[in-house]
Order: sequence, then C-alpha cells, then structure tokens
Amino acid sequence: DGRVDVWEADGRREPRPLKALAPSGGRGVQCACALGDGTAGVCVGGSAGLLRVYDTASGRLRLELAGGDACVWGVDATRKLLASASDDRAVRLWDLRSQRAVARLAGHRAPALSAAWVGNGEVLASGDADGTIVCWDVRRLAVDGTIDGDGAAVHALHWREPLLFAAAASGVVRAYDVRLSYRALVDDEVCALGGEAWALASVDHGGRAGRGELFCAGESDGLRRLALPSLVEMAPLGGHEGGTAALAA
Repeated sequence: DGRVDVWEADGRREPRPLKALAPSGGRGVQCACALGDGTAGVCVGGSAGLLRVYDTASGRLRLELAGGDACVWGVDATRKLLASASDDRAVRLWDLRSQRAVARLAGHRAPALSAAWVGNGEVLASGDADGTIVCWDVRRLAVDGTIDGDGAAVHALHWREPLLFAAAASGVVRAYDVRLSYRALVDDEVCALGGEAWALASVDHGGRAGRGELFCAGESDGLRRLALPSLVEMAPLGGHEGGTAALAA
C-alpha cells in the first residue's frame, strides 16, 4: 500500500512503532535501506525506477533519484554511494552528493533484485531472479566472483560483519562468509519463513561486539527476529497486512 512504518529497536525493550510514512503515493514499496552517512535518512524504491530519500524524524522528502522505467527491487548505501538493483538486470551506483548515477554494472542474466555493500565498501553483492549472487569489485567496476544458490530468486541481501545474509523466494535465509571465499556457506538455513523471504535488516545494541538483532520478513510470519551473533530466534513482531516487502535499520 506504499506505507513505510518506522520502529524503535534499541535492545533495552521490545521494539515499538513510532510513525508511518506514505512516500510512494499509494504505490508499492519494493525496497528500503538506511543511509550510511549517520543521518536519520531512509531510501525507498519501487515502480517507475524512482528512489526517494526521506528524513525519518520529520518525514520530509530529502531527494528523489530517477533511473529509468525499470522497477527498483533492492537498495543499499554507504556514506557516499547508493546502489540500486533493477528488473532491467542492471545494478546502478549513485553519488548521494551530486544526486547522479555514476556507474551501471551489467553482469546479471536475470532481473537484479537485491544489493548489499560488503565490508569497507570495496565489494558490492547483488542477487537476481535466478538465485545467483554476483560480487563486484567496485574499484574496477567488474565482477569479482559469484555465488550459486538453490535457483530461488534472491529477494534480499544484508551484510552484518562477518556474514552476508541472503533471503530467497524459497523462504530460506542463508549466511555466507565471503571473506574466506565467495562459496563459503556458513549456515544453509538461518531461518525458514512460511512463505517467500523478501527483506533483511539488523540493528546494533552496542556493548559486547556483534550484539544485536537480525530481522527477516516476507509474505507471512510477521517480522522474524534472531539474536546476534548467536542467531537464536526471538519473539516475532507483527507485520503488515499482505506481508512486509522491505526493511531498513
């Protein structure tokens, strides 16, 4: 329905809803990510190739990026760059300061559905409808390696040191340690949703290194929560009617 819910999740108490935004004018939101520049900003993408950046505190539209007519299925951001994955099989890099596209990465043989920056931002991972994850060397703008999944579309990717999590249409969320190898599968079922898995995000609770929560969402089961780094399942949160398509934290 185009609505974006903003939750507070600080680890000291159960997450609670803060507000709801309606950034897409009633059109569906397919993806979302928090900005990596330390501001209270979130980018959402969807139909018509549009990317919108909102201030979550005020709800104000900060900027809008247009990347053609292809639907944007996945986004992720560093401090300076935004990556978007589209159903025209392209992955685009955007400079947030100039608000312009600076590169178009071509290498997927199926629609690109997800994107995640890995490590220090020199590697970008993107997933597609064939279940393939492509890892890009951003400095060379070239493919650095690939990960073959189970053939199910990779709807979401999320980097949480030291693991790359992948959510698939099969409902399974997997974990990879791409520092070792682009084929280093750590856990072939971090969790399994009742329907397709559509979105991933995590929050840091501070204190002991790695302590936080991983959120998994899809067409059913509400928002599944796993403690980090143990990956022990916690009590779920209620989801949107009709499923949850995107998460950002």
